[in-house]
Amino acid sequence: MKLRVREASVADIGAISALDRQLSPVFSDELSYRRLLGPNGLLVLAEADEELLGFAALSHVVDEATLLNLAVTRAARRRGCATKLLGFAAALLEAKGVGRVLLEVRESNSAARD
Repeated sequence: MKLRVREASVADIGAISALDRQLSPVFSDELSYRRLLGPNGLLVLAEADEELLGFAALSHVVDEATLLNLAVTRAARRRGCATKLLGFAAALLEAKGVGRVLLEVRESNSAARD
């Protein structure tokens, strides 16, 4: 699997929202993801063979960002996809002067806590 990570575009919003609905009990609508394409947001995705494998959604203000969502298909889990998404996002945020990224994890999300 040749993984490609890139910034999302408006054309990706439908697929990102569909993946979010599939994987998350509390998903965001397309407008929420579209807003992250603006100056205070960041939306990156991972794909292989033009198939969406995952995405990371972040917001940022001044020098601090918050990871809003990180979703990876079941087939791509434990294969480095999330690590690459977060690394790519961190590099883009660092270039914008962001020095700190916050994450709040639901207590019920045992996979993220491990």
